[in-house]
Amino acid sequence: MKLNRKGFMLAEVVVSASVVAVVLVTMYIGINRMTAAYDKRNRCYDLDAQQVAMEVNDALVRNMNFDSLFDIIGGDYILLSEENEEFKSDVPTLCTLYKEKLEINADNVYIVRNNSTGLTQLKDSNINQSFKDYLDYFINKTDFNENYSYFIVIELEKGNDYYYYTLKVK
Repeated sequence: MKLNRKGFMLAEVVVSASVVAVVLVTMYIGINRMTAAYDKRNRCYDLDAQQVAMEVNDALVRNMNFDSLFDIIGGDYILLSEENEEFKSDVPTLCTLYKEKLEINADNVYIVRNNSTGLTQLKDSNINQSFKDYLDYFINKTDFNENYSYFIVIELEKGNDYYYYTLKVK
């Protein structure tokens, strides 16, 4: 008498297909997480924004005393831009240096004191949601007990996307 093993073959195919499906789903989830982390890293540590931050820092170190700058402006952060009339009237040389000599093509350049208050004040100001998300990320990842003097925060717009970088300066 012969045994009917056709059912065993069907079960083997179902089990093999299930194992392959589980492996593919697991790979998809892992690749998706990796892609999301890579995209976030690219937005938060943009190389063009890093270059702008380093150029701004070099220019500011050569031409300005930051303690007096914060005393003149008041508050814990400074926005360097042409639209900041208060800044232009108080420190015209730095604004001229920023726009004309460096030819920096950044949407916003902020100088922030090394404390969470300055970053929180900046986050509460009138900025876009993407920048607020970046500041939340940066505040959570930063140790404010380190001996940094200030942060230079850069915001660049490329197409419809925003990219950021923060230079920690001692």
